[in-house]
Amino acid sequence: MLKRFISKIRFNWLIDKELKRVSESLYFPQKNHADGTWAVTMVRNESTTLPAIVEHFRQQGISRVLVVNHLSTDDTVESLAPFGDFVQIAQYDHAAYEQRAVMTLASRFATECGASWIIPFDADEIWWPTHGATIAELLESSTADKIPAPHYDFLPPSNPLAKFSPKAFHLRRLQPNPMPKTAFRAYPKAIVLMGNHWVQRPGSNGDGLAVAHYPYRTKDQLRKKVKEGALAIDALGNSKGLGTHWQQWNAMSDEDFDMFWSSIQSSSDVVEDPGLRSLRADKRQS
Repeated sequence: MLKRFISKIRFNWLIDKELKRVSESLYFPQKNHADGTWAVTMVRNESTTLPAIVEHFRQQGISRVLVVNHLSTDDTVESLAPFGDFVQIAQYDHAAYEQRAVMTLASRFATECGASWIIPFDADEIWWPTHGATIAELLESSTADKIPAPHYDFLPPSNPLAKFSPKAFHLRRLQPNPMPKTAFRAYPKAIVLMGNHWVQRPGSNGDGLAVAHYPYRTKDQLRKKVKEGALAIDALGNSKGLGTHWQQWNAMSDEDFDMFWSSIQSSSDVVEDPGLRSLRADKRQS
C-alpha cells in the first residue's frame, strides 16, 4: 500500500513537471465557449485526412473540434478554414512528441470552454456510436464517466488513393487493437495518457463507441509518417520505450519496408466491414 502511494505521488509530480514544461510552448486560442462534446487532437501534416474527420464529427453532433497543430509544414491549418469557429486551433511549437501533456492540457482547455464530454482522437480515426443516433446523443445520455472504445485497423485499398475517403477501405482486422481509445466526461484534473488509450479521472466505465482506424493509406504516406514520428520521439531524449514502433519501422531498409508493406496488404485475419457498419447503430454503408 505504501509503495503504491509513493508511486502515485511520484507520478503526479512528474505529470505536473511535464505539464509546466509543455505549457511554455503551447498556445491556445481565445476561449470560445460551447457546451456539449468536444473532440481534441494533436496533429502534424494531416491535411489529407483531417477535413474529412472533422466533417464526420460535425455530422455526429460534436460541438467543437480543438486541433493542436504540431509544427505542420503542409496546409493542415488552411484546410480547416472552411469550418469556421467549429474548429479551434492551438499551436505547439516544440519538436518533441509530448502527446500526453499536450492532450491533457488541450482537454482541460476544452473543459474550461464548456465541454461536457471529450473525445481525444488521432487524425486517422473515424469514431462511431454502436447504439444511439449520434456520438453526441450517446455521450450526453450516458451515465458513465469513461467510455473505452475498441479500435480496428483497416487495410489499405488495393489501388492508392488520390484523396482520403473512408469509403474506399473495406477490409479491417478481425480483432481490435489490444488497447482501446477512451472518451471521457470532462474533468478539470483529467490526465490523458500516451496514445489516447486511457484517461485518469474518477468514475465508472461505459460502452457504446467504436473506432475505425486508417493508419495504412499508401506506402509513401506510411514511410513519411514513420520518419516524422521517429524524429519527434527522438526529440524527447529519454523516451523510455515510447513510440518504439516508429523507431523500429524507421530503421528498416527500403527493401525491408517494402516487405513490411506487402505483409500489411496480405494480412489474412481480416473481415469485410466498410466503415465498421457491422458494429454501428445505423448499419448503413459508409
